[in-house]
Amino acid sequence: MNQSQRALAAPFFAMLLMAHGPASDDPIAGMFGVASGMPAQAMDIVEAGDGQLLEIAPPTPDTRFGTYVALATPQAGLCKFTAVGTPMKDMAGQVVRQNYADIQAELTALYGAARLDEPDLLDADGSRPEKWVRALLNDDGKLETIWLAGPQNNLPDGVDAIQLTLNAVTQKRAYIALSYQMTNFDACTAERSS
Repeated sequence: MNQSQRALAAPFFAMLLMAHGPASDDPIAGMFGVASGMPAQAMDIVEAGDGQLLEIAPPTPDTRFGTYVALATPQAGLCKFTAVGTPMKDMAGQVVRQNYADIQAELTALYGAARLDEPDLLDADGSRPEKWVRALLNDDGKLETIWLAGPQNNLPDGVDAIQLTLNAVTQKRAYIALSYQMTNFDACTAERSS
């Protein structure tokens, strides 16, 4: 984003701060500094995909994640945000699973118990730990935790769901993704399909 684009985006940032309060110093608690409905013009765009799917540099990045993707339409604004971790070489999945558990605990402390927590079905008996990431890649199991808006969960304003997943890209590399689906997601989807 160049200087003139930043100057144009400043009023949008001010509006968002008034509507949603200041971003938290904790990237996850503060949703990385983005908010539901945030216009694309207010984002620091690294690369534009199809014009609505954007790689951005969030105001509050987290070192556990390397890529940030936003889905924003002209009318609805930001309707989905995903922080994607850098794939780690970890055949047994020990490091990436620990990172997943740490982020899951942080989210649970912030928002309450998850509504859906897929158990770690991969090699439950521990007989082949070196094959854990391969099993994940082959979809023999799944690691996914979802927090849904409701009375038991105190999700941020404008957020319907938070999804934490652990994914494999090769037999030796896995990464974590953290997604926030906003309350305007259906409007965004309808806008994209029209």
